Amino acid sequence: MASVQYSEKLKNIYWLVFFVIAFTAIAIQLGTDATPDFKIAHHYLGYAFLNNRQSIDISPVGFQSNFYYGVDVVYYLLITKLNNHPNIINIILSLPYAICAFCVFLLARQFVEVSGWGRNLVAASAGVLGLTGASALPTLATSMTDILPGLPYVVALTFWLWFEIHKRNTLQTSSCAGFVAGLSVGMKLTQAPLFVALFITIAIRQFLGNRNAWKEAFLFGIFGVIAFSMLSGHWLWSNYASTGNPFFPIMNNIFKSDLVAHGAFADTRFFPRTWKMELFYPAYWTFLASHFAIELNMRDARVFVGLLSAVAIILAFVLRRSFGKACVRDEPLRLAGFYLAVVYVVSYLFWLKIWSIYRYLAIQECLSAVMLLAALRELAGRYVLVRHRVAIYAALAVTIAATTQYPWWSRAQPAPVAVQVRLPTLEPDAMMLVLDMYAHGYVFPYLTPSVPIVGARTNLSGPGSAGQLQVRIETAIKSHKGPLWGIDFPQGFPGMADEALAGYGLRRGSECSMVETNIENKPTIRICRLERQ
Repeated sequence: MASVQYSEKLKNIYWLVFFVIAFTAIAIQLGTDATPDFKIAHHYLGYAFLNNRQSIDISPVGFQSNFYYGVDVVYYLLITKLNNHPNIINIILSLPYAICAFCVFLLARQFVEVSGWGRNLVAASAGVLGLTGASALPTLATSMTDILPGLPYVVALTFWLWFEIHKRNTLQTSSCAGFVAGLSVGMKLTQAPLFVALFITIAIRQFLGNRNAWKEAFLFGIFGVIAFSMLSGHWLWSNYASTGNPFFPIMNNIFKSDLVAHGAFADTRFFPRTWKMELFYPAYWTFLASHFAIELNMRDARVFVGLLSAVAIILAFVLRRSFGKACVRDEPLRLAGFYLAVVYVVSYLFWLKIWSIYRYLAIQECLSAVMLLAALRELAGRYVLVRHRVAIYAALAVTIAATTQYPWWSRAQPAPVAVQVRLPTLEPDAMMLVLDMYAHGYVFPYLTPSVPIVGARTNLSGPGSAGQLQVRIETAIKSHKGPLWGIDFPQGFPGMADEALAGYGLRRGSECSMVETNIENKPTIRICRLERQ
């Protein structure tokens, strides 16, 4: 018996190595990070925290200037320490994908009925299918991904379900699961729907005969909040102390910081436009190449198939219970499939109401193949032979993979370094003004360190904007005694910089140069000396 268990553990290591090799190879081929979020804020926020730029700069990256910086510090340190080794950076950043795929592999294997090598092969295909979706694969080895912050949650869910299948969940295991899952929310708030969904799932077990379910859910929530506070507590408090809004500028309709207008500052571009779209939203990006829920065109059936599978499992479970036909055979696995389905549906519904941005469905996307396997076991178990169920799964998996259209985000141009930026040397007493809404943030760490960066025209500020933030910006510009410089992207936002300069009583001088960088396909960003009118 011990030798069998050792052999099984050894096979698990082989599959983990397989996922590591597969995703590192893909990451190296894709190239280093130059995605929009990297360019807008992620590179700058890590730099800003480590160099106390909050006391020097004024809202330089606009809306995202006060976003959580914890993970960005890791990204920034990784790039600065290993900038001469871009492939090593990508290898390191691909590891969360490999571990997440391995967790999906472990989950999927619980619902695969074939034995021997076939079981592991089917489960491994679920890991590959889940981590190569339109949300996950294009953001591999980038700061734009939701897989890295979602990884602790996937680990927590995997082991919580394993303990549930083996009837070994306790107050202690739920507390540990809550703490690990809470790390995901602490790393990125977009993981909150998943955390709430698992909390609800743990609680509803009270109605299925688990007398400690509410206690377990309570401890799950408490330890999740502790983990979240450990990672994000300093950020929330510093935001509140400096702005009056811990989530500034988000939810300013609730906290009402006077720095900006009292609005929600939510990204509503991707919310469903009609009740029909809201009801069938995943079908839109399953059957149509569209950008309803994302900035670029994409098509992916994973979430649609996962939701259909989850809803089918829940309906079958409820009907079976309603008619008193609870099956003793495989009851732990049936319950596990039901719990996973509840997590899937509830987290999706929260996502739909809060975010509706497809990139934030990365974890649901990676669990989609597991949901399909669980549904086939639950719904076709009595009527379809195992080999036929595997064939159905294989046919659907191949169809999903073949019909996926990826939103390929920008990557850095090949270079000996991961990030290469050449700028004019500014005077130590100069001030840099951001004059349009382009993603200039990645440039700022390479400016002269003593130069303050001011968001003169961003998606949060500009001439005529309401709030004390704009007053602070105008005062800083008027009172600055040294040279003024401006940064803009004239082709991307024609006329915006000129309007901003006119609003501040400034004009562009004759001294201009283009930023040289491998982050752009061609020179786009211009830096010019400014003069007062």
